[in-house]
Parts: sequence; structure tokens; C-alpha cells
Amino acid sequence: MRKLERPIDPPPCLEELDSEFNQWSDVDKAQIWSYFDPMQHGFCCYCEKVAIKGNGHIEHFYHKGKKGKIATYQKLTFDWNNLFGCCGSEFSDTCGHYKDSGGKKNGPGLYDPQQIIKPDIDDPTVFFCFTNEGEILVKDTLNEADSFRAQETIRVLRLDFEPLVDQRKRLIDRVRSEYELIFNSSNDGAILEQDLSNLIESIKSHEFQTAVLDVYNLSDQ
Repeated sequence: MRKLERPIDPPPCLEELDSEFNQWSDVDKAQIWSYFDPMQHGFCCYCEKVAIKGNGHIEHFYHKGKKGKIATYQKLTFDWNNLFGCCGSEFSDTCGHYKDSGGKKNGPGLYDPQQIIKPDIDDPTVFFCFTNEGEILVKDTLNEADSFRAQETIRVLRLDFEPLVDQRKRLIDRVRSEYELIFNSSNDGAILEQDLSNLIESIKSHEFQTAVLDVYNLSDQ
């Protein structure tokens, strides 16, 4: 997860829709995806896998449906501030689909959405760090309340799902040789800085950028 800057103006297709009279099927989803692009650049708002139209779904942070015992927020169905681009077009073992699956067997069970980190409001890098094995950890510098929010976010979105951890590790490992080469090939500070800048831009074009940047201490470069 990383901090997202949401465009202030909502997609025009949302402006005249009302949750009392309209259905989600009335939405111009292609238009909404086009508004996600400058905010998310084609990656899932939670796990940072690729999430684009046709290969992802429009996520309601505050759940709009009526599944099991999950609290619903029908009035926010067409609220621009409640929408994100998320991985999984039909189903996902993590993130939004998992979050809003009913029951503990196929989902996280009951949770308070107010306790989940919302990436266009909160800065997730304050809450999480990553290991070179691809694991996501709660930072030990947090106070009790923030630590609970971070733990709940990992649990509810299943960001510690083993296949997801493995995917992060593979990308971290792939970058390692390039990272080490930069520091072993030049003593020139200007060249080193430019090479690091190029590496950072390359990382940002791939999945799991926050994990990779964190592991190699490039987040603040």
C-alpha cells in the first residue's frame, strides 16, 4: 500500500446517481477507471498488483452490498471518495473481494472499516515496513491504536497471504542485482544519484513498488 492522491473532481457519471433510485449497473465503469489512472497508475490500491479495467474491479472501501453480517454503507455506493481500483475482476484471495466476503472461512469475518487504513487519507508507509522475504510487518514505533489499525488492515485485506508474499519476494530479488551493481560500479556521486533515480523510476513502473522501495531504503530518495 502507498499514499494515493485522489482527483478532487469526481467522474461525471457519478454526479446524478442516487443510491435510493439507481443500481451499480447504471455506472459508466470505463469512465471511473479512467479517473483511477492518475491516482493509482494501474495498480491495486491495497496490494499493488496490476489492477486495470478488465483485470480488476471497482472497490467500495465502505461496503455497499448485503453479504452476511458485514455492515453496509449503501448511501456511499456512488460516492467518489469511497471508490478505488482493486485487483481481481471476479474474485481475489486478498484485498477488496476478500475483505467483503462473508464469514471467517472465506473472508476476515466482522471488522470495523473505520479501523482499516484508507490509502487516500492515511499514509500506509507510516504503518508498514517490508522484509527482503516479501513479508509485510507492522512498524514497532506505532502507538497501540495505530498498531491495531495496521494489524487489522493486514488481516482484513489478507496482505500476508503467502502467494502474495512470494510475489513480492520475487520482485525484491530481481531488483537486488541491479541495486548492488549501481553501488559497485561507480564512485562518482552524480552518476550514482542518477543511476538510483533511474532505478527508482523503473521500480515505480512495476507491481509491489512500495515493498521494493522500502527494502532497499529508496522510499525517501
